[in-house]
Amino acid sequence: MAKSLASVAPNATFEEAVKFQVPGKSNQSIKFRFNYFPGDELQALTGEFSSIADKVKAESNMLTEAEELQATYRAQAEMVQKIADGWELTDEFNAQNITSLLNAHRGIFFLIFNAFLEALSAAKAKN
Repeated sequence: MAKSLASVAPNATFEEAVKFQVPGKSNQSIKFRFNYFPGDELQALTGEFSSIADKVKAESNMLTEAEELQATYRAQAEMVQKIADGWELTDEFNAQNITSLLNAHRGIFFLIFNAFLEALSAAKAKN
């Protein structure tokens, strides 16, 4: 029964499907390749996301509604690129395409982030 810490160490990346509803179509999903973050780094990352959201909110009085929405999408795309490094789509995984996805499917950012957090929680529960 001898095991080492290395034998139970999490993988650096893991895949998880993000399920979402597309109006007029059946349920869809996109598989993302997420990066693993240990607890302290994950806490710093969520703090960073809060800071980004606060910055966008603080600047919102100087922006039009459309500019504010685009700033929000850019901030969310930046966060997605921190927690993931790829997806199953044939389109390149980059800020522009992530922003297009966020713009086309309102609320998908929260589904992506929740899938990431739930996968980390499930991995913790299994270990």
